[in-house]
Amino acid sequence: MLGLAKKRLRNVRAFVSSYALTRVQSRAQAKGQRSIVVVAARRSGHHAVILWLANSLEGSRVEWEQLGKSQSFLSSSRRTLHLNNWTLCRAKSASWQGLRVRHILRSSDHLFVNYEDVDPLVLDRRIWLPIRPDLKVVIRRSTLNVVASRMKMAEAKPTPFGFPVDQRFLDLLLSYRRELSGWLVIDFDSWLRDEDGYRARIAERAGVTSGDDPQLSGHGGGSSFTGLTGLPRVSELTNRFTQVDWPEQVVALLLDDRYSSLLTPEERDFLQSRHS
Repeated sequence: MLGLAKKRLRNVRAFVSSYALTRVQSRAQAKGQRSIVVVAARRSGHHAVILWLANSLEGSRVEWEQLGKSQSFLSSSRRTLHLNNWTLCRAKSASWQGLRVRHILRSSDHLFVNYEDVDPLVLDRRIWLPIRPDLKVVIRRSTLNVVASRMKMAEAKPTPFGFPVDQRFLDLLLSYRRELSGWLVIDFDSWLRDEDGYRARIAERAGVTSGDDPQLSGHGGGSSFTGLTGLPRVSELTNRFTQVDWPEQVVALLLDDRYSSLLTPEERDFLQSRHS
């Protein structure tokens, strides 16, 4: 009985804090605040894209300052607030975490909220999204590069939540490839290469200036391969899959017909050359 009562109390707190946060953010929007929700698989480079967007909105290079021990970051100008990785906060506490920085939320000009390893369409209808965004962004990275980065990070920095590469994760990547009405889809690899003015086109669709070149984002943990030692070359970032050892079970899973749409011809050839 006590456990059930605690669960009900957490649910009530989540509902009340979600409603309260929505009211705070709605008032900030009415004063001109721009809010952007970003969804991506972990190790997709989305923190670098968020930094690029923040630079464009502020018109100068943003330096992030962590707010205590929270998952929240504030730009040094205090104009941009980033509620980082709300997936980690969980649905029950995300809104509560947001309310703890409500005084900053009220006064900031720009708000970013990002979720990791979440299906965008599921997110649309969950309590996880008390923010009413002006822009919703999905960031996709080439399959083998995001898998390679996750495997490298799992090896170098084990966490309680892990970086799984399994059927559930590949199903998640499939969800990012379907038609996503109302979401701006950014291809991380094309954004890095800036093929045919890709960044300028994305900036136009996002309603920002094209801004600076990509920067390494420290508040996202940096590179899985080189940490925070500096921005790797584009050729390195787009060929990470050649820099790791591939377990047979991961290769076999990726070559399954269910996931054929996730692979480019180059990626499929690469995996088949390593399939025993």
